[in-house]
Amino acid sequence: MTQISHTKSFHQIIENKDIVFSYKGILDNDVITSIITVFNVLSKNNKDVGRKIVKVMVELAQNISYYSEDRCIIEQNLSYGIGLIALLDQGSHYVLVGANKVRGEDGYILSERGALINNMTNDELRWLKRRTRSTVKREKVGASIGLIQTALISENPVEIELVSFNDEFSYYYIKSTFNKK
Repeated sequence: MTQISHTKSFHQIIENKDIVFSYKGILDNDVITSIITVFNVLSKNNKDVGRKIVKVMVELAQNISYYSEDRCIIEQNLSYGIGLIALLDQGSHYVLVGANKVRGEDGYILSERGALINNMTNDELRWLKRRTRSTVKREKVGASIGLIQTALISENPVEIELVSFNDEFSYYYIKSTFNKK
């Protein structure tokens, strides 16, 4: 699988021929809506996979918007997260990547949650999603419902990569694979 990590230069990333779409910047409702439109056009030949990709992209974009440590402050009480969304075409499957800056300790917690989710069956994931939704309010590092939903929709394990930025922050990458079938 193609690795997208912060250690690669921007030039290396944009020259990657697998990349069908990439965006880095603020993720507000207008940007998310525009990305959905682009993804719908890109997936017109495979609408079932396209719908799955759009659903997961919205989950990843919301995660970035709510939880990224990089923020764009619009007004005193209004800010949006800054992050990366990319879609790669790797022949037999697509890979959707969402990335944003997190505090080191939050990244560790999110990675542990991802490992737990990846070791569960679909029935266990559905149970965990119901339990989490009914018992947990939105925490700073998220309630993991988005990760659970991502695993259920993509029907593949969710890859999580943490790349240390400095002693305080890391870049948190979520990669979701979609089989073209």
